[in-house]
Amino acid sequence: MDVKSKNTLIVLTVLILSGAPFVYSATYGDDTPAVPASQKSDTKGPVTRDSSGATTSGTIESVNIPSNEIVMVSDSGARRRCTVNGSASVTNGVSTISLADLKPGDSVTVTEDATGQVTEVRVNSSTK
Repeated sequence: MDVKSKNTLIVLTVLILSGAPFVYSATYGDDTPAVPASQKSDTKGPVTRDSSGATTSGTIESVNIPSNEIVMVSDSGARRRCTVNGSASVTNGVSTISLADLKPGDSVTVTEDATGQVTEVRVNSSTK
């Protein structure tokens, strides 16, 4: 492990142990800069928002519970950040689940209203 990686690990450990909220910004192995903080750097590349009111299928990349957001890669390959409405239906088959039950790698179909808010998340297959 190089010095930069060790320093990053130390900083992250201190932040986690102190309970301080943080957004980690870095570069990836190919020196591609991380997504700017204004786009929330919790993803690996540009994120688009779609407010078409459409249904989209894809794979969960990350789940951000405090901000009710999921980042998914659609079946067409587009990386998308979706805000999940507080009253959205989240299901796995016939079971109602919570946003916290979604995991990276889950295959999902999301339905958005005309404002781009996700009103339904259906898990098609789970990584659990």
